[in-house]
Amino acid sequence: MLAGSVVVVRTVFGCSMMAMTMASVSAQQIGNLQGQPSNAAPTPGTGKPTRANPAPLVVACSGAFARDSHHLKLTMTYDRKNVDFREVDAGSGKSMASIIYPNDPKRRLEVWWSDVDKRKDLYLIAINGSSTWTGPSGLRLGLSIADLEKLNRKPFKLRGFDRDNTAPVSDWDHGALAALSGGCKAGVISQSAGRGSRRLAC
Repeated sequence: MLAGSVVVVRTVFGCSMMAMTMASVSAQQIGNLQGQPSNAAPTPGTGKPTRANPAPLVVACSGAFARDSHHLKLTMTYDRKNVDFREVDAGSGKSMASIIYPNDPKRRLEVWWSDVDKRKDLYLIAINGSSTWTGPSGLRLGLSIADLEKLNRKPFKLRGFDRDNTAPVSDWDHGALAALSGGCKAGVISQSAGRGSRRLAC
């Protein structure tokens, strides 16, 4: 039993199944996030909208992270200056993705597209590193196995730790995390940080 010895270190959400070859991402990867465009009134005399409150760092299957989303919608929600399109690690190579808050590790979020050239049709969203984004049903980095079991409302299966000490969730066993609202699917990867200190990645 690993309860209490593993915590989430990477979370991924998307719209399709994807077998990743990179060490830090090898589980089912799918996802959609929540982020609503700002409805702030224009600043007097400028005609430009003000952003009184930034969009929440919450993942759901709607808004800026709906299945049919695109890069422009991200810039409209999070401001163009906070969204970049650049290379990210993809197994043995690189891939292009939109990144929200690329220079802020605690707010960084990778958004991958099915149509990379047109930057549209959400394929995968990855929460990793020290990001503080929260996914559907409260999934986030730093959760223990016991925490995940509570969110799933029952035990689940890990594929087993590999030579990089990572272990993806292979089956939510028909628990609450197996079918998220809006059609999202969640992939969680666990990582061992040493004896008695295993960590889980969503």
